[in-house]
Amino acid sequence: MTSVIFHSNNKFTEFTYTAERDFEEIIKNNTKLLFGSSTIYIDLKAKIDTASLGGSIPDGLLFDLKNIDSPEF
Repeated sequence: MTSVIFHSNNKFTEFTYTAERDFEEIIKNNTKLLFGSSTIYIDLKAKIDTASLGGSIPDGLLFDLKNIDSPEF
């Protein structure tokens, strides 16, 4: 069963991407719309080794600078 959301006279239908790269491309092309105008998105696929996360490979890094005195990462 497909999920549907109605908001402000708009209908949003669930969509399943066949390839993760297609979904990632939509995200990369719409970062300001999705995350806000005070954000910086860096497309990055590199292994990060830390004690807390171990070896992880993020799709990207997002910095939220809405509150410049307390930026979020």
